[in-house]
Amino acid sequence: MRIHDRELGRAEILRRVGSLAQVGGVQLMAYEEGHARGTRALEFRTGSGLRFVVEPDRGFDVGFAEFAGTGLCWLPSKGLAGPWYYEGDLDGHAWLRVGLGGLFNTAGLVSMGTPQVVPTETFGFTQRMEARYGTHDRIAVTPASTFAHGQEWDGDRCRLWASGTVRQEIAYGEHLAIDRRYDTEIGARAFTITDRVTNEGWFDTPHQLLYHFNLGFPLLGDGAQVLAAAGDPDDLSFSTHGEGGSSNTSTRAIRLSAAGMARASWLTDRRATTFMGIGVPGGSVTGSQTFHNKELEYSADFAEGLKAWRE
Repeated sequence: MRIHDRELGRAEILRRVGSLAQVGGVQLMAYEEGHARGTRALEFRTGSGLRFVVEPDRGFDVGFAEFAGTGLCWLPSKGLAGPWYYEGDLDGHAWLRVGLGGLFNTAGLVSMGTPQVVPTETFGFTQRMEARYGTHDRIAVTPASTFAHGQEWDGDRCRLWASGTVRQEIAYGEHLAIDRRYDTEIGARAFTITDRVTNEGWFDTPHQLLYHFNLGFPLLGDGAQVLAAAGDPDDLSFSTHGEGGSSNTSTRAIRLSAAGMARASWLTDRRATTFMGIGVPGGSVTGSQTFHNKELEYSADFAEGLKAWRE
């Protein structure tokens, strides 16, 4: 494995340290202040400069993330609030108060996007023939039912991982479960997310899924670009908002490879003295499904080639 630009094997590392935590690892922590008080966190450090925090009480998504001391994501002013602040049944846009923020949020599992009224007559409950689902639904503000984490040696490689299950269910309605696993290793500059969504109920169930990435300054700035197989690159450049600015949203269809995979990367302004970027080299995502007693799998690598883009 590569540590501080040196190739070191297991024995060479262990004879230099009292604990592998000097180099990297994964550990369970908890927040003690503000709106995040009481929520748990799994901190990953790979020893390459990549650090990211998985939030078991917030959809098992990734909260804060950084590379070589540079923050990669947007964070809300209140921090990453606990799921008990979510008031989705009272406010269709409550997700914006509690869910949004961190490196990415999972949107789904029944609906995504703006609030929707979803037909639910397939569940056979006559008092609930349709239901209103709020912005991006509720999986991002649902705690994991179970989760585990660890680090283990495989020859000269030390693998870091975490896995968990988050459920979205209601009596006489949907019963969906997302099983998620994170994989990386000491010395790595990337991690892999693998998701499996299962309909554990007995009825056909609508399903939508979105990975809501929240990249922030300094990655997001004047001249930043998305590199993807989607039309004119100039259409995928960004500028910072002026004072009092609001959201600036555009949608692009990404061409898939023969294997059904999509690739996308984000670069800061290449004209700057230094620049860096992050990328999703390969991912397969199906946006909307209706399924019965079966599983759907999603997988993507994140941040591959980070160091190669830092000059």
